[in-house]
Amino acid sequence: ASPSLGPAEAAVTIVAFTDFQCPFCAKGYKVIQDLRKRYEGKIRLVFRNNPLPFHDQGLAAAKAGLAAHKQGKFWEYHDLLFDRGGRLTPDLYPELAAFLDLDPVRFEADQASSAVAEQIKGDMALAESKGLGSTPSYVLNGVLVVGAQPVEYFTQVMDRLLAEKQP
Repeated sequence: ASPSLGPAEAAVTIVAFTDFQCPFCAKGYKVIQDLRKRYEGKIRLVFRNNPLPFHDQGLAAAKAGLAAHKQGKFWEYHDLLFDRGGRLTPDLYPELAAFLDLDPVRFEADQASSAVAEQIKGDMALAESKGLGSTPSYVLNGVLVVGAQPVEYFTQVMDRLLAEKQP
């Protein structure tokens, strides 16, 4: 399953299509963190990988993130990757795994596994089916928000979606 944060029955589900090598995705995630604080308990965040073809480390970082997910440390690993602001190198992935005390043999095996590769392919196919050619892209209860928009923009969308939920 895709990594997620927040209650399953949250009023709004935000599906984030991102690329760990994209500096705008790192900015966008900070906005989403802010949004989750403002609307505590009302947001479920679902992470989807959409590594862009021109990012040489996008796919490798996606595989590393999901390998960390298999050991229950996706969001910690995710944050460490985004803290790099798009500056990713192949030697960074095992380094971050060691920092988070992940089992290095399992981490490496999961990175190279077909299950992880298939999950990323599935995420990318879903992004393509929705016409999401750039990152970050967010889908909030079916409403598309493209790019690292300011928190005020997301707040308007959230308020509208929550108002629609009222009986």
